[in-house]
Amino acid sequence: MRTKKLTSLLLVIMIVGSLGLVSCSSGGNSSGSSGEGGNSGSVSATSLTTASVIELFEKAGITFAKADSVPTASITVTVRNIEQVTSSKITYWNNDYGFAITLPKSWEGFTLYQQEWKGYLATATASKKPAENGPILVFRNPQWTASEPYQDIPIMVFTPTVWAQVESEELSVSAAPMPPTKLGENDHYVFALPARYNYAFPKGWEEVDQIMKSNPLSMDLTFDTKQTSGYAVAEVWIEAETETSSSTDWRVSQVQNWLDKNKYYLTQGQVAAVQDWIKNKAPKQCMKNDPLCVSQSSTGYWGYRLYSPSLDEASKGNYDVWFWTDVDKLPQGEITNWEPDILIHRGISPEEIFKEVFELVSIKSNG
Repeated sequence: MRTKKLTSLLLVIMIVGSLGLVSCSSGGNSSGSSGEGGNSGSVSATSLTTASVIELFEKAGITFAKADSVPTASITVTVRNIEQVTSSKITYWNNDYGFAITLPKSWEGFTLYQQEWKGYLATATASKKPAENGPILVFRNPQWTASEPYQDIPIMVFTPTVWAQVESEELSVSAAPMPPTKLGENDHYVFALPARYNYAFPKGWEEVDQIMKSNPLSMDLTFDTKQTSGYAVAEVWIEAETETSSSTDWRVSQVQNWLDKNKYYLTQGQVAAVQDWIKNKAPKQCMKNDPLCVSQSSTGYWGYRLYSPSLDEASKGNYDVWFWTDVDKLPQGEITNWEPDILIHRGISPEEIFKEVFELVSIKSNG
């Protein structure tokens, strides 16, 4: 399902027209629109820098946001992360902190949690309250269960200033008698592996030990543009300034459009359930001369997960699009639990739309 192309030619044309051609010489660092020496709507290089891939998904996000929303005054796109899955490995780029990690293919479907480390000054007069704190990004294998945990991969994140204190043992961030092991750094953050992170020797600890010994982190990543299996996916978040009034709500119109296209595949009970959703979400009409019911500017947030068979196919506009609404604010940390009001998924069969929409919004068939 994740590698299936869009069936809507119109949407493909929209995306290709917006994306243009992202090109760079193999292993190069430049990107941008082109027309010289390339095939329109595809990437000419065998690999792309992280910056070029982010630009590719940003342009796609803008295209979908314009198609999905009422006229907007401005659109801001944030690519949170990018994941490329091939037959042998997973490459995950975290754009919030600017690092990538490479994992075995068996980790496909991993979950990323965010925990917190606390640091205490190592002086006799130090306060019992933590002097510093920061995130721990925990990569969890899909085999993990509560009854049989699998070894996590915890990555501590420090600013360079705080890391200097940790490295000199002026600041203690765990009960272990030694500091964390440095994994890598960029201009803004230092990444480290907690001391004795695998002390309990759970299932999979040997595999994780080998992964961490292989130097899996990278700060300067390139992505393959073509692949024969797997997929590329990006988590993209939109912030849009819109003009709304009591008679317009882009969510309602979007769901109504979806229902008009798909009602023939649904039972009467399911159609009624979506119509109830629309009725409950629809704004009330203004009473005449009501000074409180006026058009106003508002900020909307929503997110996409953009799947494509490869970055080359992504540059042609071939995506499966997962869409979430009712996000009150941009998410903090990694998204681990998607809870949409309604899902609009282009590029798949009606049977798959039926399954995804009604299972995720807990609307059950009466048939």
